Amino acid sequence: MHYIWIFIILCFGGFSFAGERAFTKDHTYQAQGSDNELSCKVIARAQVKNNLLEDLATYLENETQVRNMQLTHAQMVAVTGGIVRMEVVEEKWNGSECYIRTKLAADSRTVVKGFDLISQDRRKVIELVRIRERAENLLKQIERTIHPLERTKANVNEKVKSSNYSGLVKELMSIDSFEQGYSLEVSGNYSGAMAAFNKALELHPRLAEAYYHRGYASMMLGEFPQAVWDYESAATLDPDNERAHYDCGRVHAKLGNWREAIKHFDKVIILNPESELAFFHRGIAHARTGSYYQALRDCDMALDLILLKECHWTGH
Repeated sequence: MHYIWIFIILCFGGFSFAGERAFTKDHTYQAQGSDNELSCKVIARAQVKNNLLEDLATYLENETQVRNMQLTHAQMVAVTGGIVRMEVVEEKWNGSECYIRTKLAADSRTVVKGFDLISQDRRKVIELVRIRERAENLLKQIERTIHPLERTKANVNEKVKSSNYSGLVKELMSIDSFEQGYSLEVSGNYSGAMAAFNKALELHPRLAEAYYHRGYASMMLGEFPQAVWDYESAATLDPDNERAHYDCGRVHAKLGNWREAIKHFDKVIILNPESELAFFHRGIAHARTGSYYQALRDCDMALDLILLKECHWTGH
């Protein structure tokens, strides 16, 4: 373990540098019961990615700019996974084990900017923590599935087991693609992010987070009909996703679909009665449909909420 820290210190010493720095890590995964070449590579990548994210997050905890954001270690790991992309430098398969060498590159300004952007919205932090926990739980499920004692149980249907195992591996691949897309989105590469989210959804069509973020990337690229479809898909899979309803309402408004926009802002207000933005934009939508009294009420409520929050922040 000491040599890993020496290497990290050499590469990241004084994280105040400008430009990109990177470090590599070697890892070998031994094939188990239901494994094939693809599953071995996926599991090896996930295992080494966990280790790299843990190492980098631990290092970043000592950096003043990041430490002041007051994130827990688990949150640091998750946010790092949403900012920094891991690159596979070399990969070998000999029929029984997979060797992998990976590189994790980080630019100081990009990392600090990414942490600052995400930490300002706790919902983003919660989302990334949930995604990282899902990846770790999938790895544990895979390990239980291929455990020797599990394989010897006579009542296990091998075909069903193999199908379940394949599904777990695909979902793990999906989450890796999602995190890649997230980091591309944070960097402003929306076309690249969409490609990564497309891959994530091909592997796991019920990944609500991928629909939401593909919708966001589509919106930023001006592809509003696609954004609406993705936001509504995200909201269907996760009805409590306040951001999906809010952003979907905004896109409907851009398209002039005022009544559809109102429906989504209604849902946001049900989920979060203190959302001044939802009241404000619903007020505009009501005004555009001729409901001026309701528009005035919504705008008054938005102003009241803004004043209440201002008083809370200033202590008056």
